[in-house]
Amino acid sequence: MNSTERPDWYDRLGTGPAKRLSPSPLQVRSMIARSKSPAGRRRRVWFALGGVAVGLLIVLAGTNYAWEQVRQRNISQAAVAGSSERMDLQRAIEKFRDLPEGQMQIQDVEPWKDGVLVFYQRYFKELEYDMSVDYMRLTWRGWIWIDGGGMGGSYSEKLDPWHDSLHYEYLRNADEYLHTKTPFPMLYGALTGAAKSVRIERSDGFAVNATVFPSVNQLGWFAFVPVDDQGPYRLTAYDADGTLIASGELDPNEYKPPYNQTGALAEKPS
Repeated sequence: MNSTERPDWYDRLGTGPAKRLSPSPLQVRSMIARSKSPAGRRRRVWFALGGVAVGLLIVLAGTNYAWEQVRQRNISQAAVAGSSERMDLQRAIEKFRDLPEGQMQIQDVEPWKDGVLVFYQRYFKELEYDMSVDYMRLTWRGWIWIDGGGMGGSYSEKLDPWHDSLHYEYLRNADEYLHTKTPFPMLYGALTGAAKSVRIERSDGFAVNATVFPSVNQLGWFAFVPVDDQGPYRLTAYDADGTLIASGELDPNEYKPPYNQTGALAEKPS
């Protein structure tokens, strides 16, 4: 083929698909006019705002993820005795409870979702027991108190196991009034003398072995129980050999506060 000759299809390129798809001069002028109109400018503004919003959502999601990683790490550190996070936790409780520095001593920390359960003692006198528990939540502002309670008392010098080994208290669920989630309700307390373990049972078949941890001159213990406030609970304490040495009974309905349905304080029943 001579290089100066053109094939038959060459002259048809000007009327092919590429020609038909390209805009005409009139169409180009129309697009330019629309882009300069108020409606076109509004569309560009909305597109820009949408892009900014998407970018902010991505940044917020990334920031929230990073914070959650930091929070879970600090919660885990708070469970380690002697850690700086444990000391921050103690200072937060002392500040909320208005306790002198060093009066309380943390005995156990149990992570729970976005916070921790802190079990601590305040009094260390002979023939006395005590245990307090606070649910502390970790936020951007640090540790904040959500709910908690305490118990304590004394026992006989003769230490009658059936009366002076098993000490317990009930902390009910107050989520409805606090408008937040907490780990409660809970049974908790102290063991003295030969008591080493606790079991909680209910007539409907519910049963659980309490978690026991060491504390000063006693053992601390706790167990999560159903939120239905049904009872009573039968508590039994055993020595190291598994021999039953103490028992007790607790009805959670006796711990209901005098609230009416609006959450305001109502008169106590006579």
